[in-house]
Amino acid sequence: MKYEELTKEIESFIRKETQYVKGTVIGLSGGIDSSLVGCLTVRAIGKDRVNGLILPYGNQDSDAGEEIAKFLGIEYKIINIKARVDILAENFEKIYDCKLDELAYGNLKARERMCWLYTKANMDSLMVLGTTNKSEYEIGYLTKHGDGAADIEPIRDIYKTECWELAAYLELPEWVIEKTPSAELWEGQTDEKEIGLSYEKLDKILKRETDGIKDRNIKTVEKMVLVANHKKNPPKYPKLRHILDRL
Repeated sequence: MKYEELTKEIESFIRKETQYVKGTVIGLSGGIDSSLVGCLTVRAIGKDRVNGLILPYGNQDSDAGEEIAKFLGIEYKIINIKARVDILAENFEKIYDCKLDELAYGNLKARERMCWLYTKANMDSLMVLGTTNKSEYEIGYLTKHGDGAADIEPIRDIYKTECWELAAYLELPEWVIEKTPSAELWEGQTDEKEIGLSYEKLDKILKRETDGIKDRNIKTVEKMVLVANHKKNPPKYPKLRHILDRL
């Protein structure tokens, strides 16, 4: 069974990559991706080496993250990020005499969450678990230095539709699998609305299974993949050793 083999491979990867640290920390939203990574990590190294941070903004619902943390049996903290995010935004708007748009404000939230995760990791010798799947990675649907920042990415080679299947195989709660995917960057935001395609169509295009899919949708995804290159590669730099080594 492919998902049994897949599960064993991911768990082996997690055990190998975390063997020299005390444990791991993960941002839990209660969505499919963070729940799946949390579940696989608990299976791989045990619940005592997995820490959860639930990082809502304002009155954003934290119940789903808390429920999955309890389901996994891991220690967790709920930290509301609104105060710090708002201060940063207000200072920026004052200094530059502008108004942050929805996307910039949303990315600020993602980067604030990254700060909490890495501070916890620094303090307790932990590794930050990433929750980006292959569908999101390929089109750059992540915040650079936000949710795109992690020490290991256990599900980066798994398409979103495969994440749902793997979650069902691992018997995660049904509500997690049925939950509308959202990065929760602003009120009413959903992944598929922002991407402009369902994950089912997106995955088919990324897999080049494009029969019956409109050409404009294919071209849109191809453009997303190209534009996302800067998020998927280390920063570029000029090759200078051929000059410096002659000095």
